[in-house]
Amino acid sequence: MTLYEFNKLNLQNKVKTTLNHAIYLDSYVSPDFQCNCYALDLFFIELVYSPKLNSISEVRSFKDGSHLDKYTEDLKGLF
Repeated sequence: MTLYEFNKLNLQNKVKTTLNHAIYLDSYVSPDFQCNCYALDLFFIELVYSPKLNSISEVRSFKDGSHLDKYTEDLKGLF
């Protein structure tokens, strides 16, 4: 699946595709939300969970960039 094909899906199908076909990589937790990062083919997906709504509030898809920075913060002290 390409990033373009994934982006054309509705929210429910994006979540289903991510959970059934993508590879879980890492989580990021803040006081307001939690993001789970997944890899699918040649792009990344974030499922954003809202504790206030008790559901997945957003699905973000991207290839690279600043969206990945929050997952590497713990690695900065290792190098």
